[in-house]
Amino acid sequence: MASTPADPDNKLGMFENVKEVKEKYAQQLSEIRSLLTEGEEADDVVVYRYLRGYKFNVANAATALNKTKKFRRENGCDEIRKKAANIEQMQFPFADRVLQVHPHNVLHGYDKKGQPLSLERIGHAKPSLLKKILTHEQLMEYHLSHMENKAALVARLSEETNTVVRTAKILDLDGLSMKLMDPAGIQLLLRVLSTSQDHYPEMLGRLYIINAPFVFQAFWKVIKPILQPATLEKINILGSDWKEVLRANIDEKYLPEWAGGTCKCPEGCIVERQEGYGLTEAKIDARDKLAIEQPVEAARTVVSWEFRTESNDIGFVATFQSQNGEAIPVAEHGLVSSHAKIITGEFEAPAAGVLKLTFDNSHSRWTSKKLFYKVEQVVLPPEETSQS
Repeated sequence: MASTPADPDNKLGMFENVKEVKEKYAQQLSEIRSLLTEGEEADDVVVYRYLRGYKFNVANAATALNKTKKFRRENGCDEIRKKAANIEQMQFPFADRVLQVHPHNVLHGYDKKGQPLSLERIGHAKPSLLKKILTHEQLMEYHLSHMENKAALVARLSEETNTVVRTAKILDLDGLSMKLMDPAGIQLLLRVLSTSQDHYPEMLGRLYIINAPFVFQAFWKVIKPILQPATLEKINILGSDWKEVLRANIDEKYLPEWAGGTCKCPEGCIVERQEGYGLTEAKIDARDKLAIEQPVEAARTVVSWEFRTESNDIGFVATFQSQNGEAIPVAEHGLVSSHAKIITGEFEAPAAGVLKLTFDNSHSRWTSKKLFYKVEQVVLPPEETSQS
């Protein structure tokens, strides 16, 4: 499937001149202000974002803006803006936890039209761990810092350029699978999405989706219904020529190598807190086994694994040995069809010790196996103790 460069003729009417917007929509902007009941008067560009985001329906835009003003008051967004406006992503609240399970970069240069560019690799996310290491309140605190940081940036750029500035984003779906459809994790992500489009409308200029696998159809059915039509218009699900499309719209120096560019950030264009992301390759001879020992330094450490074989099945057993000598069976699957699908699992260690993963090819008399595997750890935050 081929794609075309995003909005080559500016049909969506973006990159508007602020002065022209104020003159052209003066009456509508005034009408919206007359309907506001919450808080202080909003900036012209902010009011225009609501007007445009709600298809120039004054009543709907005013209702939405009133809801946002109430939301901002209840969640202290003005104070969050002051703190988040000029800090780096790793300084956002709970950033170290978020990036363990949700790899993304909130600012990685700009596209060719001057829109701040962000990156996200949703196929590398771990929704099942998301709900374990973050409460909804903690995730929202991180997300609001992210959005207020972004809102402050586009407000500054809009003032400097006298243009309504929006943002661009690359969403890489490489690695997306049904394991990401974890209900609790998905619910958290949906709440975050709703907050973004309800209270930060017209912040997105263009979203490029690349490497969309077949399973994306199921994922899209969950996400699409909550998106506003104005948001859907800006989403480009790119085909096989996605690298050419990205290069046409974004300078290669801002594109990571995995996105067809030349950027090589020292710590990676997306900071993934887990060491050595990716699959390790190993060969297991016929009638042989491979044992991988994963040291665990503390209780409440979740060890997750995934693996596949290039061809044919393989035996798999996981056991945990605590430092006091207690042996705990974790998983004993026998032969698994790892050539047909990726096998995944996780284990929360009750104490320090060693998790041993054994891949068993002893049943095969003549055939060696090529194994691809990954083992990662996430330390859960301390359990909250109730006050009596």
